Amino acid sequence: MDWASGFFCEYLVKLKSLENLIVAVWIAWLLSPLHALAVVFTDVTATAGINHV
Repeated sequence: MDWASGFFCEYLVKLKSLENLIVAVWIAWLLSPLHALAVVFTDVTATAGINHV
């Protein structure tokens, strides 16, 4: 019984870390397009500013 509960606890810990990894990847995926869009927007406005000057 002790071994089984220990195994189950270890499984829960692994599941929790996997869940955290998935959340981290999901957040990174959400942020990366926004970051890329911000970089493109900054480049476009900077280029437009240079063209105007």
